[in-house]
Amino acid sequence: MRDRVRAAAIHLLCSLAVASAMAALVFLVWYPGSLAAAAGVNRIFLTLLIVDVVLGPLLTLVVFNKAKSSLTFDLGVIVALQLAALLYGVSVVYQGRPVWIVFNVDRFDLVRAHDIDPASSKRAKPEYQSMNPSGPVWIGAIAPADSDAYNKLTMRALEGGPDLPHLPEYYASLDQVVPSIRSRARPLRELHQFNPDATSDVSAIESKFPGEMAAYVPLKGVAQDLVVIVERQTGSVVQVVALNPW
Repeated sequence: MRDRVRAAAIHLLCSLAVASAMAALVFLVWYPGSLAAAAGVNRIFLTLLIVDVVLGPLLTLVVFNKAKSSLTFDLGVIVALQLAALLYGVSVVYQGRPVWIVFNVDRFDLVRAHDIDPASSKRAKPEYQSMNPSGPVWIGAIAPADSDAYNKLTMRALEGGPDLPHLPEYYASLDQVVPSIRSRARPLRELHQFNPDATSDVSAIESKFPGEMAAYVPLKGVAQDLVVIVERQTGSVVQVVALNPW
């Protein structure tokens, strides 16, 4: 029994080391800061890690027996299954990672890798045809000036098709939409009415940016909406805060 416990403990430590590396990649690179909550990846990935970390060592505890001639094969199967499950889960998380944070009319939209319309991506400028593997990029989206094209886009979105933030052919640098960001940014004081249980957090932000130095723009997420603090004069993004924007 002692050998089984020791083997399971070693397996657990190895599993924790791999899980920690994967968690660092997910939460520090692919889903940095509050974007993990906005994309709804916290529960999914943490459940995956708990199951993967627990089941492997538990199976080792059950099958480990030095006298078994098939011990090496059994442990190899356990590790292979454990790694396959982890890699599958990580690949799903990777495909759902935020790749663009797109300013769209009066808000930012969190756009995941699998939200992008492939056909539109081929028509986009070269810098918007590929997705950054190491974290989301802040950009803008400019609706087509042609009324027919705009109406067609709107109707397709209403029918469940891709909307403006998911169409890279309409992407532009954030600098090009700064006037819109500045005109649509809302006063920080409005956050009090949307966050009655977090007034101290809102007050802390107001004290950090006294007067009209900063404002905020809503960020539409998948599982949770966030607040983007922007400089009032330049429209540049300062930080993302886990508060209700509306």
